[in-house]
Amino acid sequence: PDWWGLVLTAAGAATAVLVVGLRRPGAMTDDDLLDYDRVPIPFALLEDASGTRTTLRQLAAQRPQLLVFLSSSCWACETVAAHLPEWGSRLGPVEVSTVFTEPLEGIPETMRIAGVPAWFDVGRGATDTFADGRPSAVLLGADGALAGGPVAGAGDVTSFVEDIVAELAAAPELPTTPLPMQPATAVLGGHDHGDGHGHGHGHGHGHAPASDDGHGHA
Repeated sequence: PDWWGLVLTAAGAATAVLVVGLRRPGAMTDDDLLDYDRVPIPFALLEDASGTRTTLRQLAAQRPQLLVFLSSSCWACETVAAHLPEWGSRLGPVEVSTVFTEPLEGIPETMRIAGVPAWFDVGRGATDTFADGRPSAVLLGADGALAGGPVAGAGDVTSFVEDIVAELAAAPELPTTPLPMQPATAVLGGHDHGDGHGHGHGHGHGHAPASDDGHGHA
């Protein structure tokens, strides 16, 4: 049989096959070619509280990433933040990370969730690319390409996560435990050669620059 890669559901969430860098055998049919544009993860620079920097592609190479974009001035973001520990426990190999355009030391505890990595978006590259307001979310595959989304609004982000969980559950050959993290030195020493700037179409949301206007999407 032919080897085939990622097939996305109509909702735009990934089947977990290439999300974790694996493939499975099967026959490719026209029905499998759903309308989702698999494009390289674009360049953006993130920084954690210790000052360690990484690119989006380097981050996803360690573990596939569900990036959740939040803002301290967004009331709906608190609702989404409260679900992050549950989502992290259900998403298996996919790591949930939060992204802010505000300095991390000023983020309230209600959004700095224990066990959930928080990143400062240096130059707003990731936010302006993926976040049509806050909260928003996008799924980055371990194969260096977008795997789902982006989506915007608390309701759509929640539905998006449920879609990913369902797809992970439908892939029994995938590991049930998270992939091991690489040392931080591997992040600092890596090179990100991709500069693609295309976007997936997930739930049909645009990619206009986000604004911290204090209004979440219901």
